Amino acid sequence: MQANNIWLLLTNYEKLIDQLERIAQDARTPSSVLEKLSRLTDCQITASVMLNPSTPSHILEKELRMRPGVGGTDEEARIHICYNPALRLSTLKALIKKDPAPTVRAAAKRALAIRDQRGEERKKEERLRGQTCRTARLCQTTRYPSRARIPGSACRRRF
Repeated sequence: MQANNIWLLLTNYEKLIDQLERIAQDARTPSSVLEKLSRLTDCQITASVMLNPSTPSHILEKELRMRPGVGGTDEEARIHICYNPALRLSTLKALIKKDPAPTVRAAAKRALAIRDQRGEERKKEERLRGQTCRTARLCQTTRYPSRARIPGSACRRRF
């Protein structure tokens, strides 16, 4: 093969990998396509699939079973999977208890803490929904201090 042909093949390969990575990152990508992309050997594409929140949990769990090693790409892949919100909570807790790699256990603990924090924020938002601004609180719709301190001008916005 000539050098020009090899250069052209490499350029096309890089473009193809970039396109597949964009598809793997898109949350609207169907799960069947994500499953096929997860079978590829390119680490950029598989990492994008593992971080995609639309990836079904059975694909993530299959990837966890396929990558049991300590160190290298296996460990890195399991860390990516920990942060995916589609991963079942029971699987995340099992990683905290049983994974052989300390970095994966630490990542799973951080991911669980992030989920707990988001859950607390959702609960707080649900409690605040339908309430009006109070004197000491900022109005979330205007991001300015509540006008309830000014006589005759009370903030009545609902959030």
